[in-house]
Amino acid sequence: MTATAQPRPAAQAPPTQSQPAQGQPAQGQPAQPQAAQAPAQAQPASPPANDAATAEQPAAIEGFRSARFGMNEQELRAAIRRDFAQAAERIVSEQTPVERTQVLTVTVPDLIPDAGTARISYILGHRSRRLIQVTILWGPPADAAARPEALVNAAEALRAHFGSLAWRAGSVAGGVALTDGSTLIFRGLDAQGRMAQLQALPAAAPAGAATATARPFGLRLAYVADPTNPDVFRLQRGQF
Repeated sequence: MTATAQPRPAAQAPPTQSQPAQGQPAQGQPAQPQAAQAPAQAQPASPPANDAATAEQPAAIEGFRSARFGMNEQELRAAIRRDFAQAAERIVSEQTPVERTQVLTVTVPDLIPDAGTARISYILGHRSRRLIQVTILWGPPADAAARPEALVNAAEALRAHFGSLAWRAGSVAGGVALTDGSTLIFRGLDAQGRMAQLQALPAAAPAGAATATARPFGLRLAYVADPTNPDVFRLQRGQF
């Protein structure tokens, strides 16, 4: 993220690696993969810091690293090359079938040390064809070999980072089980209404696994330019 002091909007179900932030209460956000019940390990020990009074530096969600909201595809590809030169040689481009957004995806090892390979998806809006969201996924399905304890540590590090920033008063939430089965670890809006959202996405337990066995889960971080009115395909009123 580019936050002073820095992964697409939420609905239900285009391609897994390119999904935007899930479990949102807002309407019309781009889709996310479905998950099972949230793992206990991924739950934060305590709610995150709540508002500007508890932090010194204001949050500013402008994109992710060199990628800035509002960039067109050419500018975005150049930004990816600056940030991840090797990964930029293997950019995957695809269209989401429901929201009809374009998604550029790269895989980057050790984006957070020891957390395994991260899948970074940059979402371009349906009408504008400009960057509207960045979603970062660790663990399954991006990296099935990621260790659950390493993902817990990464989640705690990110939660602490976000908790050190000042967010719009009343916008911060965390430690909540969402209806889609994921766990909301942190969500906050900056002064411009742009959102950072961190979720744990549990995976199904392997067949025959003992109940005490640590279950794999994914960790998803989304930076969203406009969570309340995302630039995605919608049927217009009166058409049907």
